[in-house]
Amino acid sequence: MSTKKSTITMAGNDVYLLIKRTSKKISDIVGSTLGPYGSNCLNETQWGTHLTKDGASVLANLSFEDPFENAVLNVIKDAVFKSNSLAGDGTTSTTVLINEILNATLNLVGLGYNGIQVRKGIQIAASKIVEQLKESCRQLDADLSVEENYKKLHNVAMISTNGDVELSDIFAKIFKACGKNANIKLEASGSAETSFKITDGYQLDFGYSSQYFVDNADRTITYSNPKIYVSTEPIEMLPDIMPILNKHIQTGEPVIFVAPHFDTSIVNAIVLSKAGKGLKACCVKVNETKLYLMEDIAKITGAALLSSKLGMTFKTDANYLGIHLYGTASSVTITENTTLIVNGAGDPQALEEHISGLNAQLERNRNNPDNVSMLTERLNKLKGGLAVIYIGGKTNVSTRERYDLAEDAFNACKAALATGIQPGGGVALAKFKQSTSVILNEISLESGKTSAYYLGAKAFIDSLDAVFNRILSNAGIDSHKIYDKIKKQKNEFASYDLNSYREIESTAMDYEPEDSIIIDDAEVIGVIDPELVIENEVLNAADCAGLLTSLESITVNMKSDNSIAEAISNLV
Repeated sequence: MSTKKSTITMAGNDVYLLIKRTSKKISDIVGSTLGPYGSNCLNETQWGTHLTKDGASVLANLSFEDPFENAVLNVIKDAVFKSNSLAGDGTTSTTVLINEILNATLNLVGLGYNGIQVRKGIQIAASKIVEQLKESCRQLDADLSVEENYKKLHNVAMISTNGDVELSDIFAKIFKACGKNANIKLEASGSAETSFKITDGYQLDFGYSSQYFVDNADRTITYSNPKIYVSTEPIEMLPDIMPILNKHIQTGEPVIFVAPHFDTSIVNAIVLSKAGKGLKACCVKVNETKLYLMEDIAKITGAALLSSKLGMTFKTDANYLGIHLYGTASSVTITENTTLIVNGAGDPQALEEHISGLNAQLERNRNNPDNVSMLTERLNKLKGGLAVIYIGGKTNVSTRERYDLAEDAFNACKAALATGIQPGGGVALAKFKQSTSVILNEISLESGKTSAYYLGAKAFIDSLDAVFNRILSNAGIDSHKIYDKIKKQKNEFASYDLNSYREIESTAMDYEPEDSIIIDDAEVIGVIDPELVIENEVLNAADCAGLLTSLESITVNMKSDNSIAEAISNLV
């Protein structure tokens, strides 16, 4: 007997009010964690209690009883976590910025302006802001043996960890030792002490091919001493790998397949065998444009490179050839977007010869930019070290909190080394609100100052001080007074040091507590943010706010609201 699903639809002005109400609710909760004076949030999950100041964790555990609110929440989550996956940080700022944009643009729609045109205005303004950000950023020298460069990266980590000196020291040392291509692995130390050690590691920027391979809270898979098969060709025939799967079901040993594509029958078979037979297995899908990395993975792990062109496939009689098709490593950690291989079992001499060969190719291809880029990427990955950080804390809750901070700090440091830095504290975007007449003049010449297109762009630009305002609001400080002080510096890279704020009394008639806040060049006071993080905040907040601004109706399944949220998120 089939049961008809119950659906309900909301449309028109009710939709705009819903989005505005829900966005504000999300921003109030997640935004409360922003900045050095941000608050902690307590998340109670099926995996235990989690006290955190990390906006990504707060948002991930957020849910509402109202299915319509949950649909909007999931759309915002999609945009915010896109920022996190692309830049590794910026979750809270993106959430706050989305709300501020929607607060303005939904008013425009309520006044009768076309939501699609408003959305186009948002998008063009965002792209122009990113262009200006790229022009104004300062590059961060990766030579950390120079004390000044070391200190700058240390400051990036300090901002991201909310002033955790110990973690910031560790990350600066790691990047100094391993270079800008350093990778990390986090583990609990089992004590209150935090430490780290450098070991061999290789990170592939691709993760599991299906979300159904993982079912834990961290959304990660970690295997010790797995067998690793590396194929340059799609794995499409289940019978080809069934002997391998059956063997690993019997032995209990984990197995990982790395290939550009996996047939649905293979993914389904592995997922069902994991659930029903205890199989430890995962498929890692590598983009076809990056197949040149397969040779590197094979060298690192000691695996045979499976390719019909090389005469080596899953059908090859390994015993006859006297070799193993698989490689291995002491451990492999797989997430949605990354695969970290630790202490691969490949022949060290063969690996050195492989690196020497790539260096020789690089010299021969200096006049070919595409080949230089590809070879440089390969060499950087092969030379990048791995730091295992043992996170300490007095309780499991405090250890988990420092986990979150450590992940953010690592990603922020890596982004800063890759793309440069901007003034921190929300200043990099706030200054555009005061100096965007050129952008708006260009748009007004195209469409006029009363068009939905122009007003959408203006609404977006007027929202760019949202993060700046929220950081200072969390500290109980008037943001307008601080911005006026920053403008008086006449320095495009000026910012403020909120850690210098002191609520002291003074007999001076004109003294205000805000006077204690140091205003100076962002690099001098150490208040800097990665360029990449800010760029992604702008683009993803604009995409999400533009999408929600253009909605006319929402239909939800009363039993499950996820499908409609996913459908909305996938709209172009």
